[in-house]
Order: sequence, then structure tokens, then C-alpha cells
Amino acid sequence: PSEHMVYYLCSRYSIVFFCLFFFCVVFFFFLMIRRPPRSTLFPSRRSSDLMAFCLWMTGLPCSGKTTIVRKLAETIPNLAILDGDELREWFSPKDFSKAARDEHNRRVAHLSKLLLKHNVPMGVSLISPYKENRANAREIIGDDTKFFEVYVNASLAQCEERDVKGMYAKAR
Repeated sequence: PSEHMVYYLCSRYSIVFFCLFFFCVVFFFFLMIRRPPRSTLFPSRRSSDLMAFCLWMTGLPCSGKTTIVRKLAETIPNLAILDGDELREWFSPKDFSKAARDEHNRRVAHLSKLLLKHNVPMGVSLISPYKENRANAREIIGDDTKFFEVYVNASLAQCEERDVKGMYAKAR
């Protein structure tokens, strides 16, 4: 009788231990799946918690504005890249008069305002050669705490080296 009793207790407790083990594995599995993804730059915050901003990059043509914004997009989650050359293809006429450039900057500023309204951080790379264009963009966007103007200071020689469209050669 004692031999059967030991077998009975071992089989009964082994089922309990098996059920407890199975419950722990399943709980751990669901805990790991439901964990939110983490950002590389802000490991303690979710990307939806980040404040939206507009980084308005300005400078000479081929100064590296778009390159800087693309590098930032690798570290800042959900960063929208608004490149002036890409936007001009479908957003504005291909006229490069002063009035057309002013209109293009105004349209990009309105697009930036809409993205900020929907909490999307963005990097805008436009030449924006005139102070009134940048002031107009700041006024359209409206929130000075979310608008950051950055001038990319590259020498004319560096810009001529990077010139892939041949703009500087045509100007000489």
C-alpha cells in the first residue's frame, strides 16, 4: 500500500507542477508579445509619445540639407522628410521665378502645418533664400515652440563639388 501511495502522490503532484509550469510559460509568452516596440534614440518612450516638430533646414543648393534630414530619420521614429526638390515635382509648378519660389515655400509650410496638427515630426529641406519666406513659414505653422529653423553652412566650393545637377556650372 505504501508503494501505491507514493506513486499516487507523485503522479498527482506532477500534474500540478506541469500545469503550473505550463501557465508560467504561456503567461511569459503573452507578456513578451504585448510589450511595445522601443525606439533606439528614446528607449523609455514610445514613438507615439514624442512631440511633433518642424525642423526647417535652409541653405545653399547641394549644401547637404536633405542628407542631414535623412540621417535624422534613422534615429527619430516616424520623421517625415519633406524635400523641396521632390515636392516641387508634384506640389508646385516647375517655374523658378521669385513668385513661384515664394508660392512653393508657402505650400510646403501649409503641408507642414497639417502634419504638425496630426503630431508628425518632420524635417523640411528647402533652399528658402529669402528671410520673408522663412518668416512666412513660421507664421503659417504658428507654433514657435515646434518650429526650428536651421541654416546649413556649407562653403560654395563644397556645394560645387556636390553639385549633381550642374546648377553651379550653368551659373558660371
